[in-house]
Amino acid sequence: MFVGFKECLKVPCVRWNLAGSFFRYGANAVGMGYGLFYFNQYNRATLFSVLQTTITLVGGSFSNLFYGYLSDKLEPKNIKIKAYLSAI
Repeated sequence: MFVGFKECLKVPCVRWNLAGSFFRYGANAVGMGYGLFYFNQYNRATLFSVLQTTITLVGGSFSNLFYGYLSDKLEPKNIKIKAYLSAI
């Protein structure tokens, strides 16, 4: 099991993808944790959940559309652009 994982980590693109995913998840978890703590001080947990859902929906949709546009535009120049963009 770990042999395949070690082989994958030898590829720089895979390492960058894992690092990008890790930091994106960490930033989201920290933001949600502190945001909920802040809104709970003022008894606005419902407002927090609505705002968090809206921001995630709008931001995620825009991010995916922009990623698709960039990858389609830049793929003729660099075949590995999809992997590089997903690490950003």
